Amino acid sequence: MVHQLEDEPAQLKSGNSLASRTLRIAVLSIAMVSICVGAVSYYINQELVEEAVRKQLVLSTEQTLQRESLPFAEIKALQKNFLAEFKAAEAKPASRQQLVRDFERIFYRHADGSYTQRPGLFEGQPLPDGRRYAGMSATYAPDIPPDDDIKARFALSFQLSHKFGSSAKGRLFNFYGVVPEKGFPIYQAVDIAKAFTYSGPEALKLETFEFYYRGFGSSRNDTIFTRMYWDPSNAAWMATVATPDEAFVSGKHRMLACVDVLLDELMQRMGKPAIQGAYSAVFLTDADGTLIYHRDFADAIKKSEGNASIKSLKLARDYPLLDAIPALAAGKATLIETEQEIVALGIIPETPWVLS
Repeated sequence: MVHQLEDEPAQLKSGNSLASRTLRIAVLSIAMVSICVGAVSYYINQELVEEAVRKQLVLSTEQTLQRESLPFAEIKALQKNFLAEFKAAEAKPASRQQLVRDFERIFYRHADGSYTQRPGLFEGQPLPDGRRYAGMSATYAPDIPPDDDIKARFALSFQLSHKFGSSAKGRLFNFYGVVPEKGFPIYQAVDIAKAFTYSGPEALKLETFEFYYRGFGSSRNDTIFTRMYWDPSNAAWMATVATPDEAFVSGKHRMLACVDVLLDELMQRMGKPAIQGAYSAVFLTDADGTLIYHRDFADAIKKSEGNASIKSLKLARDYPLLDAIPALAAGKATLIETEQEIVALGIIPETPWVLS
């Protein structure tokens, strides 16, 4: 009896110990299952979040691509119509004679041999026959004295620039038609006759402008986009969109239709992407990825006068974007995943610009 009484607590202790171990094992099992379930759930949720981000990036980027293309589609259409009307009017002998007379009414010669519009025309004063050209100014270099052919083209460009520029007022910044003899009439808010001169350190050298030497330096008539540049006459960062007419058999052009695009507005839009935490960049489809806009390198782009690029700034994390350019389709977003980022990029339709 004594022996049994002494053994009973041991059995109870053994039973309690077994129960405790069983309980601990159960708790650990439940914890392990919970951890596994939690881990699986985390990764599933992470995949779902990332997939949602991918879809949102693609949708947002493609919407932006289409929206940003609209002004360029209008610019190209207007330039095409401008050049068609120029060609039709120039082909009529009677029209050319009238245009030569219009040249004498619209422009006057300065002592250095250059020409500008007559005083008051930009402000809206009428010609003797009642025609008005408010907002139109012009400058013609003194290098080549104008003959009747040049006079006719210059006067026609003045009239058509007013017609197309005024029709797009409020949508486009300006409109101008350039003759290769280094003269251009322009419809815009600033009178270039007052901004440009042909003498002194600030002398206008039109032949050094990218739109001019590229537009007239080739027999092709494809629309060209310049790099971004600072325009002192308007105190703004710009790029020029220019379309030459069909070249003669000689390979020479007689007219270049141009529109300047204000990049400050583009930069402001790009600086506010639709997706929280995302950022945008715009660069050319060239081998170096010449930058138009990048959130982190705005100063470097401006200081380089538009020559900064993904390559020149050694933005190694963006090199995969350059490799993807040949496969891009205008208006369609492609996803590129780097070590640090998920990037949606595509070509803005009607342009040689990539949005990422």
